[in-house]
Amino acid sequence: MKILCSSDLHMNKKKANALVKEAVKRNVEVVVNTGDFLSNNFANEFAKQIEEENMQGIFVEGNWDHNLHITSEKVKVLKYETIKIKKYYFFGMDEKIFYSWEDMLDLTKAIPSEKLIFLTHEPPKGYLDLIWNGTRIGNLDYKIYDEKKQPLAHCFGHVHEANGIAHLKNTILINGAVADIPKAYILDLKTKNIETINLKG
Repeated sequence: MKILCSSDLHMNKKKANALVKEAVKRNVEVVVNTGDFLSNNFANEFAKQIEEENMQGIFVEGNWDHNLHITSEKVKVLKYETIKIKKYYFFGMDEKIFYSWEDMLDLTKAIPSEKLIFLTHEPPKGYLDLIWNGTRIGNLDYKIYDEKKQPLAHCFGHVHEANGIAHLKNTILINGAVADIPKAYILDLKTKNIETINLKG
């Protein structure tokens, strides 16, 4: 199964259109976006495009999103929830309420690590979290969770200038923030191959 990891669209319709187009072209089954749509209406327009192409979508809220509500039946907003698609589990966070790494481990204790995709808006501390002034602003609890649980992948955004791919033990880390660096990533969950998508707009 292929998933597309993206984040931080910031109401950019051209980039949203390009994401859907590339997802269809490359037989993506699940479009993941980890927040900062900046508009509930915009997020729903994006979700409608995903649904119309018969793909599934999974969103989490960013720090600029508030009470995100999606009407599409094929797109789900995860808030400390897990959804299973085929044989994989997607665990999404709502960062407006604090959960510790212990809480997160407890919520996912029954899920095999190799079948788990972790979705947050913020990056884990020390990984793809370096901002323009040299400060790392990642979330320490996410780092500890990744170290202990070792999910298959952790998709996030938030730090625009740190868009890219890294690894933490057995976990593939993907910062898909497209606001400043127009690159998203397609991950084949079976083979773990990653394809970089260059967006226009």
